[in-house]
Amino acid sequence: MSVESAHNLKYHSIVPFKAQSLNASDLINKPIDKVETIVTNTVDTFTPKTQDEEIKKSHKTAIRVGSTVLVIGGLVALLNPKFSSKLIEKLKTTSAKIGTKTETSKTLSDKIYKKFGNSLQKTANFLDFVNNFNSAKDSLFKRLCTKKTKSENKIWQKADSIIVGILKKPHETITKLFDNLSKQTVYKKYNKVQSRFNILNESIEKYKNKLPEQDKEKVDKLLKQIYENQNYFLPSSIQARLKGQENVMSDLEVKVLNKIESYLKGFHNNPNKKEHISKNLNFWAKEILKPQKAELEKQGLKQVEIFLGNGKNSQGLYGEIFDILSPKLTQEENSVLKEYLNKFSKRLQSANKTEYVEYFDKKRDLTLGSAPTDILSVIFGLGLSGIVISTADNKNERVSKTLTVAFPAIAGLGVSTALTAFLYSGIKGMLCGSIASGGLSLVGNTVNKAFLKHIENNNKEQQHV
Repeated sequence: MSVESAHNLKYHSIVPFKAQSLNASDLINKPIDKVETIVTNTVDTFTPKTQDEEIKKSHKTAIRVGSTVLVIGGLVALLNPKFSSKLIEKLKTTSAKIGTKTETSKTLSDKIYKKFGNSLQKTANFLDFVNNFNSAKDSLFKRLCTKKTKSENKIWQKADSIIVGILKKPHETITKLFDNLSKQTVYKKYNKVQSRFNILNESIEKYKNKLPEQDKEKVDKLLKQIYENQNYFLPSSIQARLKGQENVMSDLEVKVLNKIESYLKGFHNNPNKKEHISKNLNFWAKEILKPQKAELEKQGLKQVEIFLGNGKNSQGLYGEIFDILSPKLTQEENSVLKEYLNKFSKRLQSANKTEYVEYFDKKRDLTLGSAPTDILSVIFGLGLSGIVISTADNKNERVSKTLTVAFPAIAGLGVSTALTAFLYSGIKGMLCGSIASGGLSLVGNTVNKAFLKHIENNNKEQQHV
């Protein structure tokens, strides 16, 4: 989808605040009204009713703004389709399980069940494929902003040079900012791992004194191996691994654009159009990096197994230590040690997933230029908020609309966009953005009342003079 079409769609979605004067379409207003009704009913269920008309009005405005951000966020998500890899893999896994269970069955119920499994597979393939449109849009916009094209037309050469000269640095700066924010999420996860690591090891050091000398030596040897692997959590080690991810994506943009070109040519070269489409129903950028990602994930899991084992033929260093300590500890001490080990295990596995799955996927999208196109949606919102403000009849009303409607709505979209940089899912980001906009609307309403009261007092003073 072009930037222009995205702009047009968002233009029609930003104007629910004053539908008649801005001629907002029912297509946008109806879902906002629906969300607003649901939220209002929910709030009324859990909060006491008030007779204060001012409070009622401020609450209604906050809910309206939050509902608008939720719907606009959904529309922005449609313009920037980034379907979760986790969702798609879940659909494919479920479909495969259904296929295995019903492979040899001939009963009617199982046949229907198998058709359902096939539908899940087709849905997963379609969602995977749709991600290509987003990566293509991001890549083409990135190329427009950062690379001069070869052309013999002097006018185009000049225009191209101006575009790149203006947009290259902002594009690269925004991408770098999002990348740094995503990296900070990875670092913070490993900081939490390190904290749990220290607590667990302190407990082991304390409890090992209950062991006979021979067993104590065994624990010391195992602890030595654990401390040698502690470097895995250090920022310098994490930085090196993240740099490694960047290196495997160095030519991703070229490969994706080549794939797009090859796919389009395929319609001319392959007379069977359906076959051509069905053979390419996957997310090309993900497929290109699949071998490298699998290898990196394998390396990460190996590190987890060193500490925790794999649950099959290896119990890990901590498992071996626990087997030695457990018979010599009280039931309460065993419970404490198990709790510390479980918390460390959860932290480590979470950090591992964030590094090798969530950050890897985010880095892939950033490499293709996703961050600047995400920011564009917020910039459009900033411009369109002027439309909301411009419908006011006077200066005071313009200030009121800015404080209670325009600023909270745009800030909510900004929160939603920023949270994606911290590796939050799109749905979580939208919900948080909606909540933030509602809260800011309440704050804005308070500030607005103070502003109006100040204006009223000034008018009274002038009348007395």
